[in-house]
Amino acid sequence: MLVSDYIVALTVMMRKDALEKVGGFIQPAGVGAVDYSTFLELALVGKFKFVNEVLGIWVKHGDNYSDRNLYSSIINNYGLTFCKSHGIPVDWKRVSEQMGRDLFHVGRHQLLNGERCVAGRNFRRSFKLSSISGKVKALMGYGLSMTKLNFERFAGIVGRPTEK
Repeated sequence: MLVSDYIVALTVMMRKDALEKVGGFIQPAGVGAVDYSTFLELALVGKFKFVNEVLGIWVKHGDNYSDRNLYSSIINNYGLTFCKSHGIPVDWKRVSEQMGRDLFHVGRHQLLNGERCVAGRNFRRSFKLSSISGKVKALMGYGLSMTKLNFERFAGIVGRPTEK
């Protein structure tokens, strides 16, 4: 959960006694994800179970994107302190790769906003932190940002989800 928190808060159901055991919902200052800190604490007292059913709808649009809700920001603002306070080792390679993924997505949004130079810088930073597949994507993003080609159109042509 430290680097791959894919729990969408609107889909969570939990036992009341488990939530009471961790002191209720925990919302530290500076943590953009509403329930991340609570889910980390709950992971220490019980198991999570995946239910393969649609429990909610997540509507994404340009106005709800924010750099402060990226996992790497949340990890830096809460997750690392959490691990240290509970004696949990940190997998720095996975943290770095998550930061690379985040920088890649920031670059894509910057391209959508016409910020090609700053997007190019974030693609270069993403390249340094990413896994091999992430490096390939970061290189493509950098190249497309420098050539002024439409990244989202390219993503659609190769069958990848677009940010638009």
